[in-house]
Order: sequence, then structure tokens, then C-alpha cells
Amino acid sequence: MKRVLITAALLCAALPARAGYEEGLAAYRKGDYLSALGEWRAVAEQGNRDAQYNLGNMYRFGRGVPTDAAEAIRWYRRAAEQGMADAQRDLAFMLYYNNPPEYPEAARWYNAAAEQGDSRAQAWLAYLYGRGLGVPRDDGEKLKWYRKAAEQGDRGAEFALGNIYFNGQGVKQDYAEAAKWYRGAADQNDSESANMLAQMYAAGQGVPKNLVEAHKWFTIAANAVPPSNARDTILKKRDEMAAAMTPEQIQEAEKLARESERK
Repeated sequence: MKRVLITAALLCAALPARAGYEEGLAAYRKGDYLSALGEWRAVAEQGNRDAQYNLGNMYRFGRGVPTDAAEAIRWYRRAAEQGMADAQRDLAFMLYYNNPPEYPEAARWYNAAAEQGDSRAQAWLAYLYGRGLGVPRDDGEKLKWYRKAAEQGDRGAEFALGNIYFNGQGVKQDYAEAAKWYRGAADQNDSESANMLAQMYAAGQGVPKNLVEAHKWFTIAANAVPPSNARDTILKKRDEMAAAMTPEQIQEAEKLARESERK
């Protein structure tokens, strides 16, 4: 009976906190940041981790309050300490870019979020292992965490894995494996991956040589970036290659690019 009474008491205490959180959410969605701030602060002080995380976002991005990195870190930390993966990841990000950077602490929180399956945290943790920032440099750990993130469809991790296999960084060079991961990121409109995939089709590296496919991916890569020197370079490569193609091949490539971009 005593346990039942305690459980009921805890439930009753949680109801006002949840109501305050929902009222804050309604205010936030209407653009009333000051009201949202007031509602969320009250329940955040009671330990509501969603409110704590949202307060971290408000201070980070200056919504209803002046931008304040220290306050953002404080609120992210309180939610992170309650096991919230989003807060752990964003706390790590803030610590990484803090002045001065806090690499070991950032690595610790990225690891906490990564262990919970957060793909962005996994990709960041892989990056830290690759650079030896906050953790010992370890190509095996770098590969492990990039793969975990890539298998969840993180396009940055897919591009990174493509580079690892293309260049043979800590693994046996494998163009087919590189093309596989570049394609995953390119299908998500990643310009650099599409550009690499185009070059691989043009040269027949890891994939059968196919100028139509190369032209298609060059076009997709160029369309994924705004007007710039990088875009001009991609288009120059495509147009130089097109000199060896028939008009029918170019038309087919352009059609395939349009169809791919509509997906």
C-alpha cells in the first residue's frame, strides 16, 4: 500500500510539470518565446528534461533571450545528465566549439549519445577518433563509429566512409566499397559524394565505366551547390567529358538526372 501511495504521489507531482511543458510548447509554436521561456523554466527547475533541453536551444539560438552559450551549456548539461541523447549530442557540440574548446568533455558526451544510437553523435565521435581530439587517435574506432552512423543513413558518415575506402585509410583500398557509400550520400543530395561518384563512373573505378551515369552524377553534384567556383569546376569536368558522348547519351543523362532529383 505504501508503494502505491508513493507512486500516486509522484504521478500527481508530474502532472503540473507536464502541463507547464505543453503550455510552453503551444506558446513557442505561436512565436511567443517569452511565455514559452517562463513556462519551460518553471518545469525545467523541477527536473523536466524536455524543458531543460528546449531552454538550452533558446539560449543557444537567441530565441526570446540574448544568445548565451554558457546558459545553453548549463541547460543542455542538466538534460544530458538525465540521459537525453539529443541533449548529450548538443552539449558535446557546444563544448567542442567552446572558447577554449573542451575536447575530452565533448568526446565523453558524444560517446554517451553515440552509445544510445544517435547517428550524428556517432559521426562526430568518429571524427574525434580520426583527429585524436579528446580521445587517443584510433583508426579502428573511427571506422567503427562512421560505419554505425552510415548504416543509419547519415550522409556525412557515408561520405567519410567513401573517402576511407577510396583512399585506403586504415583499410584495404576498395573502390567498389567506396562507390557504395558515396552513392548512399549522393542519393541524399550530397554534392561531394555525387561528384566523387561521377568521377568513378567516368574512370570505371569500383563501377563499370559509364559516361551517361558520370554525366548524370556530375549534373546532380552541380545542382546541389549554389553558383560558385566549386560548381563551375564540376560543370567543367562534366562538359569536358561530354565531348566524348553522343547527343543521345547526353539527353539520356540529363533525363536521368532530372528523374533522380525528383525522387
